[in-house]
Amino acid sequence: MQSSPPSTALPALAPTSPPPAALALSIDYLDALLIPAQPIIDLRVPLALIHSQDNDSAMLDHEEEKGGGEDDEVGMDAFEVDFARDWLNRVVAIGTRRCARGEDEMIGAWEEVVDRAAKLLTDLSGPGAQGASTRTYILPHPRSQSKPESPARQSKPESPASVVSEWLAPPPAASSFYPTPPPTRPPSVVATRDRAPPLPPLELTLRDGTQLEASTGHRTWGAATLFARLLATRPGDFFPGSSGSSDKLYSDPLRILEVGSGTGLVGMTAAKVLEALGRRGEATLSDGGDEPDAVLDNLRYNVAANFPPQSAHTSTPSVKVGVRALDWRDFVRVAPPNGGSALSSSREEKTIIDQTTTRYHIIFGSDLAYERGQATLLHAAVAAHLELPTRTKYNADQSGVPTFYLMLPLRPTHQIEMEEVESLFPPAAQTSSRPAAAVSHLARQFPDGEHFSFRLVTLSSERFVAPTGFGSAGSRGRGARQAQQQSSVDVTTYELRRIVWEAVDSPAAA
Repeated sequence: MQSSPPSTALPALAPTSPPPAALALSIDYLDALLIPAQPIIDLRVPLALIHSQDNDSAMLDHEEEKGGGEDDEVGMDAFEVDFARDWLNRVVAIGTRRCARGEDEMIGAWEEVVDRAAKLLTDLSGPGAQGASTRTYILPHPRSQSKPESPARQSKPESPASVVSEWLAPPPAASSFYPTPPPTRPPSVVATRDRAPPLPPLELTLRDGTQLEASTGHRTWGAATLFARLLATRPGDFFPGSSGSSDKLYSDPLRILEVGSGTGLVGMTAAKVLEALGRRGEATLSDGGDEPDAVLDNLRYNVAANFPPQSAHTSTPSVKVGVRALDWRDFVRVAPPNGGSALSSSREEKTIIDQTTTRYHIIFGSDLAYERGQATLLHAAVAAHLELPTRTKYNADQSGVPTFYLMLPLRPTHQIEMEEVESLFPPAAQTSSRPAAAVSHLARQFPDGEHFSFRLVTLSSERFVAPTGFGSAGSRGRGARQAQQQSSVDVTTYELRRIVWEAVDSPAAA
């Protein structure tokens, strides 16, 4: 059934305004027409690889839904939205005058109409004026992305583009059907391939705060949305042993930490992916920003909504999800009193090692370098929590080593912040050209008595181009078309860094 646009559906307000009951029905109509009750962010959109002239990058494409949604039926455009906003302003003015006179016997009904019209005007002003909102993120099942390879194909590496083309290829044509053979002949036996039913997608429901709140941790940013999709579509790249290979250098449970979690999309996606893969793990989501109490309360709310507490009627979850406060400033080393370098002080290095009792195999972080000096705090926190190398696992070229995955938007206005990240997490095998103070050294003694120094380096990086906003790609529901059109233009280049411990050439002093 086709809906009418506001310019033809709303009642006239002059010369005589309708009664409050009729206005309330019209406001309900506008609310259902313009404001999505709970946006759905569909991250099952295809990931098409595009090779630019100067850089290999990936573009997170999203297609507008075919067949016409509610916006298509209504024909919403700027004129209709402005018409609705102007009509609501006039309703507020009329109702306010009626309430001020105090002569109308329906003053209570007029007050309700004014309140509802004012609230709808606020919602139409955009996310900056709205209160907390809830969004549902839909992610592909991680097992639906993996294809078993034949032995002949395992020895030949495939390019990412060829893999993606297989994902996007149409299904094989249905088998031909032949008439039933005569009863005098034995029935033909035609080999058919059993098709498993499609795996259900992963779903996460997150509550975001308003943009007017001071801390950035109240919002889900574009880097987290892109990162979550990569975790679901490429689990073998992030969780060792998940792709069926023998690169699992440590057994379950896998210990995972997300730093600067915010609303927790990345950390909870990691937990959901591990569950879907049948892995055991412990995922810890952490934050300690400008408003740690408020951010952590919202983070706990989101975790409880997606990972309900265990009851007598539920089985023990394979992945435990928890929340903790983590202030990065607690892990920054203080220079020795004699003015020497803290990096060369064994006492300072020993202190940083003992400041935490739990270290993690994998650490995730997204959009964590938006202020000067933040990379230094991040480096200290990661060094204090990333699993230390062992005698058999300190070769950074091996897969399955403890890894920090950092997703960053490459904003042109944050060049200094990006330079700080580059100096603190320099490329592997290029650290000799860096000043000693730019890279943290960490002494490690193996059981055989040997001492080695390790530091955090970027083993590899990958770039993507994806929407800038708060995960509007692939959004569905009322108002989705406008969000998709905006995100299709407003895009950002993102960089995913794989950061590991690297052994320094010269052994540390005993």
